[in-house]
Amino acid sequence: MPTILFVVPDQCTLLDLAGPVQVFEEARAQGADLQLAYVQYQPTARSSAGLAFAAVSHYSSVRPQAGDLVIIPGIADDALPALASAEHQDFYDWLRALPERGVALCSVCTGAFLLGAAGLLSGRTCTTHWQHVGALQQTYPDSWVLTDRLYVHDRGVYTSAGIAAGIDLALALLEERFGALLTYKVSRRLVLYYRRNGVHGQVSVYLDHRNHLHPGVHRAQDYLLNHLAENPTLEVLAEVAHSSPRNLTRLFRQHAGVSINEFSTKIRTEAARTLVATSSLTRQAIAERCGFRDPRQLQRLLARPA
Repeated sequence: MPTILFVVPDQCTLLDLAGPVQVFEEARAQGADLQLAYVQYQPTARSSAGLAFAAVSHYSSVRPQAGDLVIIPGIADDALPALASAEHQDFYDWLRALPERGVALCSVCTGAFLLGAAGLLSGRTCTTHWQHVGALQQTYPDSWVLTDRLYVHDRGVYTSAGIAAGIDLALALLEERFGALLTYKVSRRLVLYYRRNGVHGQVSVYLDHRNHLHPGVHRAQDYLLNHLAENPTLEVLAEVAHSSPRNLTRLFRQHAGVSINEFSTKIRTEAARTLVATSSLTRQAIAERCGFRDPRQLQRLLARPA
């Protein structure tokens, strides 16, 4: 079970911390096998808005393992100069040892300055809040600070732009580890629009054909996503949507832009592709999980361009 470990620095920005926390907590509620933990490296920690954090463990009490994530939120601008203090060097030593153990390090907004103070941006591409990209490049000239990016990944170190971009990074990290379907469910549950940065230009099939407001069609689409193995009939979907089969067929094409069968085939094929890439299941087992008649039907669909 991987641990998502949040560092809680003094003067942290609340949304930088709470946004990613909520993404992973919702993923856990949706069945993702993970746990959340929190540490601090200073004697006390308050948010930049004055909210005090209590009973947060000291970083030295935990030992992250391969596959874990350590996420560092941004801090208030006037707290940035203190990052160079010698009293934090033990914590920076602790951070520097993590990538060698297979632990990914992630920063939100000005949290990148903390990674820089630990020497973890040297020779790496990175980003931060648009107001601070110049200062980050000047402070750590041996890094390459990119502008106009939501997040950047370079050899196990992830950095993201300001405030809400930490949510985008959390969703990207979630998809890397648990797949696009769970990430879609989390973003929909949290009423989020899942953005991707310029490097990840591909679209998510789970978000295709959802840019509408018809509640019945959304219910039918959600039911299809949650019952892939059953491959629900039109009559079942019509009941879920509180409509007649004929009317749902018309409404689905009108609002989603594709037929029910086309949408169902797309999401089942994408789910199968994910299982082929991330599991050791046989083609027979994958076909059954994704609602295909047999492995041959599945293979024909997988052979088509994505």
